[in-house]
Amino acid sequence: MEKVTPSHFKPGLTTWILTSLGLGVLCGLFFGDLCSPLKAVGDVFIGLLQMTVLPYITLSLILNLGRISIRQTRNMAFTVIVLLLILWCIGLFSVCLMSLSFPFWQKGAFFSTSIVEGPKSESLYDLFIPSNPFFSLANNAVPAV
Repeated sequence: MEKVTPSHFKPGLTTWILTSLGLGVLCGLFFGDLCSPLKAVGDVFIGLLQMTVLPYITLSLILNLGRISIRQTRNMAFTVIVLLLILWCIGLFSVCLMSLSFPFWQKGAFFSTSIVEGPKSESLYDLFIPSNPFFSLANNAVPAV
């Protein structure tokens, strides 16, 4: 007689990741502040992910850009330009539509803009070309991340 072995469901890595993500969201929604001690674990996990993912992305971009043919480059450039134009049109349309959705407000005579202090302006040059890259990395001031 043949022995029938019961087949057990063995979840794959994707199933584990999605299940953990769902449980984490539910835990955060229902238990909220009780889960605040787990913030340190989450910060360490994200930091370790960034340490491994950033070099991987950099190397894979460098290696795969060298393999692209001229035809693939043209196709990719055309797709990027079309997508960029579509997104620009959507953005401009949204801005125009939102500006029409608000009523016109008369300014009060008692208000002066000299009373209100503007926000501190950031220099884009200092953001993209920092004088101290280790300070920028330590303070998470890396624009690509």
